This record gives sequence, C-alpha cells and structure tokens, in this order.
Amino acid sequence: PGAAPAGILMSHNVIGLSNRGYGRILGQCTATTKLFYAMWLTVARDDDPFVCVPLQHIPEGYDIGSAKKLIKNRIAFKPMADIYRDKKAKEFLRDCGPDTAINTFVVNLRDNKRC
Repeated sequence: PGAAPAGILMSHNVIGLSNRGYGRILGQCTATTKLFYAMWLTVARDDDPFVCVPLQHIPEGYDIGSAKKLIKNRIAFKPMADIYRDKKAKEFLRDCGPDTAINTFVVNLRDNKRC
C-alpha cells in the first residue's frame, strides 16, 4: 500500500518540481509538439498524391506558402539551439500548433476523383 506514494515522493525528489525538473520535461514536450506541427504542415510535397493539413490554424500574419517557407528555411533539420536563437522561428513556433501534446491533422488524396 505504500509503494505508490513512495514512488511519487522519490520521483519528485529526483526530477524536482521546478522549471528544471518537471517544468523542463513539459517544456520539451510542448516544443516537440510544435515541431511535429511544422512537420505535418510541410510533409506533403507538391508532386505527392496526398495532402496533409493540420487542424490548428497557421499563426496570424502567415499564409500557407510563407509558413512552409519559414519552416523549410529556419526550422526543419536545425538544432534546437539555433531555432531558439532565431527570433522569427521561435515566435512562429510559439504561435503555431496545439497547446497540448496532441497534434490533429487530416491526410487526404490530392485528387479525390480516385475515391
């Protein structure tokens, strides 16, 4: 009966209840979710037979083309340290995607005449 509370106490003592403990884990989860949003937005190329559309809105001030361009030039395949130093990329990631760790998106055929 005491194993669960003991495990919780131990994890709180080891990981910590601060921005360097659980706060850092949650921050990394949120940042990763934003990167996945960027990936889903840019995964379909123009010549692919499918489209992928995230259900969250693109940040204000961007259209689909400018958002994809920013992702390809400033976010995709870049180290997180470089992204965090890039003010425009950091602002885009802050404003895009979900606020939770769940990305919602739709994948569909580009030409629905085949369905």
